[in-house]
Amino acid sequence: MSRTNIISGFILGVAFRSFFDLGFSFSLLLFFVSLILFISQYFYNNHLRHGVDVKKYVVIFMFITLGTVWYDFRVGESVSYLNGLDGRVISLRVVVFDEPEEKNGKLQAIVMVENDNNSEKILIKTATVPRYKYGDTLQLVGEIKKPENFSEDFDYVSYLAKDDIYFLIENPKVKIISSDKSFSLSRYLFLIKNFFTQNINEVLPEPHSSLLAGLVLGARESLGTEWINKFRIAGLSHIVVLSGYNLTIISDSVMKVISRFLSGSSASFLGAVSIILFTIMTGGGASTVRAAIMALIILLAKTTGRLYEASSALIVAGFLMILHNPRILIFDMSFQLSFLATLGLLYISPMVKKYLTFVTEKLGLREVLATTIGAQIATFPLIAYKMGTFSLVALPVNILVLIFIPITMFLGFLAATLNIINFYIATPVATLAWALLSYILFVVDIFSSLPFASVNVNAINIFLLLLLILMIVIVYKSRQMFSSEIDGWTIEEI
Repeated sequence: MSRTNIISGFILGVAFRSFFDLGFSFSLLLFFVSLILFISQYFYNNHLRHGVDVKKYVVIFMFITLGTVWYDFRVGESVSYLNGLDGRVISLRVVVFDEPEEKNGKLQAIVMVENDNNSEKILIKTATVPRYKYGDTLQLVGEIKKPENFSEDFDYVSYLAKDDIYFLIENPKVKIISSDKSFSLSRYLFLIKNFFTQNINEVLPEPHSSLLAGLVLGARESLGTEWINKFRIAGLSHIVVLSGYNLTIISDSVMKVISRFLSGSSASFLGAVSIILFTIMTGGGASTVRAAIMALIILLAKTTGRLYEASSALIVAGFLMILHNPRILIFDMSFQLSFLATLGLLYISPMVKKYLTFVTEKLGLREVLATTIGAQIATFPLIAYKMGTFSLVALPVNILVLIFIPITMFLGFLAATLNIINFYIATPVATLAWALLSYILFVVDIFSSLPFASVNVNAINIFLLLLLILMIVIVYKSRQMFSSEIDGWTIEEI
């Protein structure tokens, strides 16, 4: 029995429980039944019946039931003293638990309310004034209610529940009581991020400053709805939204640039440092940390040259993340894109690169193209299913833009840093960054305006999604049968 079969069974159980609630007692009963079957098979010498390894399937079934039990154990039911207040106007004293974000003209934040040694998270959507920040204590007066699904295609309730948020307050009256002055690593990280964003705004005009903030810090909201839609249509939204797809693609591109100047352990070390610094600069949120782990796994593959080690690390990392929070498997798109993009870079990109001999290797163009195609193939089914649209110009746009992302990020970061010293010292570097950002905006504007830039795929359903994923697996397995080596990496059975 391989480790992959065991982990796959557990994950399948978590996925099943995400959609179907059989009740904790019934799931526990099924687990004990499977455990009894396993024990009986263990002491039964002949495990083969009609050529079928019965013990293998008993173990898989046991871990499927264990996955359903673990989901109920970790998640459980929401028991809160706020349950009886649903729909009532209340007054609460809360602490801002996460960095506030501005979305659609509203300031949105997660706050924490404490009562009798119990803490509850609440999502608040308020006016942009007063401008509160992480760690502030607020007095809120407003109607508290449970979130509702506003679309059949998006489970908003489960999306919030994955972060243990079961209540929200919209448009409350807000009064800032006090600001946290004590030492807090998160608070200082957010202060650094805000200070850096301020320096970006000082050296670059709009929308260039917002684009750079999106590239370096994942702060896409300030771009505005119009530009966000243009990036989405052009298939380039992943560079301005803080997700696993973003960090995996960008970190891989940064590594390619570093490897041109350094080699061996030095390049790997600087690559790891760049990933860690990016994670810190963005505030070190849970989704960012998960994405950083995936990106470091790609670095492991590049450094060791062994696909087996990176694949094992990816499986174990994904398993541990799901073990910690089972809801992310189905309801966290950032985690899903992180995992799929990493798989694409590990397995599909090297295979694609073998057929791109007609593309020059100058400026790493062949690598960028292989990386882009690999990630696009791996993530296309999920993006099409979740977003309802598919960009037909994504491939050429990514080729034209991604090659310039690392140098744009570096120049933008350097300009914002030099601005701390003096604005005029930063101006020459900021001008170069502005030129590159203008080029990116120009490419996005041109391609997104094409009438055939994207197609609507709202008709896609879960069965077609699974079929597309199955096709990707079959293609990879077929290639594996004919070749045991891809671009110098040894393919081993996991």
